[in-house]
Amino acid sequence: MARIINGMLLLSLVPLLFYVYENRAPGYTRLSRAGKDSYAAILRDNALPPEKYLAETVRAHNVVLLGEPHRISEHYRFLAGSLGAAKKAGAACLAMELFSIPSQEDIDRLMRLPRFDHALARSIVLRAFPGFFYKELELVLEKAWEVNRKLGRLDVLALGGDNDAGMAGLVAARAGKGEKVLVYSGIHHAFSGYYQPGPAQLLGKKHPSRDSRMGQYLRNAHKLDVFTVALHAPVPKKWFLLGGWFLYRKPYVFPFSGVLDQLLPLYGDGAGFDTSVDGLAALPDGFSYYSAGYSPLELKDYTDGYICLGPLESYSNPVPLDSLGGEEDLRTIMASIDHYYPPDRRQEANARLKKLFSRCDLPAFVAREGLSAGEFLEMLDRRGFEPR
Repeated sequence: MARIINGMLLLSLVPLLFYVYENRAPGYTRLSRAGKDSYAAILRDNALPPEKYLAETVRAHNVVLLGEPHRISEHYRFLAGSLGAAKKAGAACLAMELFSIPSQEDIDRLMRLPRFDHALARSIVLRAFPGFFYKELELVLEKAWEVNRKLGRLDVLALGGDNDAGMAGLVAARAGKGEKVLVYSGIHHAFSGYYQPGPAQLLGKKHPSRDSRMGQYLRNAHKLDVFTVALHAPVPKKWFLLGGWFLYRKPYVFPFSGVLDQLLPLYGDGAGFDTSVDGLAALPDGFSYYSAGYSPLELKDYTDGYICLGPLESYSNPVPLDSLGGEEDLRTIMASIDHYYPPDRRQEANARLKKLFSRCDLPAFVAREGLSAGEFLEMLDRRGFEPR
């Protein structure tokens, strides 16, 4: 009996020990002033302003995937403001994960109109990925329309509602003709060389090598010249994305040991750079979810390029569409849910989603849905960066 009791006590200690271990202080690299100056010099010698860097990357590659976490206003506004430069660099198409594939005909019509139709653009955004009813997405459409008027044809290609292989097929159908395609998607879809971990990697197994993401299919199955650029954002701790939300008091950390966030105030401007640059390529991450299966993960293995628009503290939440939530909006949203998620695949989930949107305060829900920029910052573990 004593052995059984002792065994049960030992088992009960395992979750506690795991909780304590997972909530240890992040392994940040605290830079001295000399260290900051050295890294800032590397950026000054090798980085470009973000818009120029994106344009030069488009000029150099067939497909550029811009990966982001969906809920940071500055990322969308950067994309919108960069479309003219990307077009001048040769981009013929902007592919967007969040726009629903059934909206493609309306997107094409909007791009051809002599005047920008705000009502049509609004309906396209309302049919985007459920819940992402942002003014910033409407701005992207407006800036793409302006490029079409002033600089020549720039198609907007909807990818939303398909899986990674299907999205890759849509992009490859354009890029395979020799057209340059700029893809804007969640970072997980954009991975082309990096392999995302599963439970086995979290438990210590080496990273997988099976293609499962849009960028990997484009590079390996479609044999296209693909370049992935990650937009600077907080990253989750190891178990958070696989249901370990209950483990963490502060589940997000600064990426790559916090080095970049220490440099940006000193550097002074946003920066875009290739991750192969000496002095930055080996920036380590041994603490986040993305490091699982790597020992440690280095910046050059995670992405081909990196864009910092500013320190994480400078980011803001996307803004809901004006006057969101009227009867006409709700009718459009209800119809779009079955377009984005075919009802034969998830009828019960679709019904729950429709019920949620029909009953909630929609602007308030959209403003706080998921992990907004503010929530990212609130959940950011800053231990190790306390003022000295």
